Amino acid sequence: MLSIENLGVEIDNSSIFSNVSFDIISGDKVGLIGDNGVGKSSLLKAISGENPHSTGNIVKTKEIEISLMPQDLNKWIDNTVYDFIAEFTGVKETKEKFNESCESLSENSNSKQLLIYEDIFNKYKRLGVADFEIRLHKSLHNVGLDISPDTYIRDLSGGQKTRVALSAVLSQVNKL
Repeated sequence: MLSIENLGVEIDNSSIFSNVSFDIISGDKVGLIGDNGVGKSSLLKAISGENPHSTGNIVKTKEIEISLMPQDLNKWIDNTVYDFIAEFTGVKETKEKFNESCESLSENSNSKQLLIYEDIFNKYKRLGVADFEIRLHKSLHNVGLDISPDTYIRDLSGGQKTRVALSAVLSQVNKL
């Protein structure tokens, strides 16, 4: 469950929005629409924790993870679709840390190493690293893209980039 109570965001002492309140419970389907510049992205960034809010409360259950679809892929222009989505979802970093932890554990299996391994293994499971490639291919298909994950972002049209961004969100294991 997600509960927003009297949320407000200010940027440079200018109110973007104020007194926003709503609840989202399991099974709800929510759309956020509005004119450009009215604060949709600011609201979502405040809820996700990406940006601070100036007033109000955000209450969410522990298992809730919120995804925001990237608006611009220029940061990843020299990456492949696979590399972008693996980085965006946290799979790349988690897989690297998991492999490092396994290597460390094989060299030294003390209690500290076991705790580190347990933490990263739990994240590995929570992010669904083992079945990431299946989710990746399925999400590309579900957004209508018939491209190889080895395609570079720079080689995609604007519409394809938008669908790759949506595919990245769909490739995550999120509750909201």
